[in-house]
Amino acid sequence: MAVPLDIEIWPTSVVVPAGYRLAGTVQGRDFEFAGEGPWPRSFGVEMKGHAVFLHDDPDDRPTDLFGGVTTLVSGGDEPSYLLLPVVPQSPERIEGVRRGPVPERA
Repeated sequence: MAVPLDIEIWPTSVVVPAGYRLAGTVQGRDFEFAGEGPWPRSFGVEMKGHAVFLHDDPDDRPTDLFGGVTTLVSGGDEPSYLLLPVVPQSPERIEGVRRGPVPERA
C-alpha cells in the first residue's frame, strides 16, 4: 500500500549559480561518506558527511517503529516532487560584486 510521505531536509544555506544543478539522494539512513577516517569530530560525533545531526537515538527512533523496510514509489499514478524555496535576488545587489564562492560568469 502506497502512502504519502514527507521527507525532512535540514535547513542549509546553498547558493546554486545559474546553469548549475542541485542533486538530492533519498535513503533510509543518515548519509555517510565511505571509507575510514580520521573524520572531524564535533560534540562527540564523527562527522562523515551527516554533520552532528544523527537519527539513531533509540528513544527518538525506536526499532519497532523505524526498523522496517520502506520502498519509495514514484511515477505514473504516484508522482513525486521536491519543493524548494527560491530566494529572489536583492534589488540592492550591486552588479559586478561577487559575494561568496560563486564562480565568475563567462
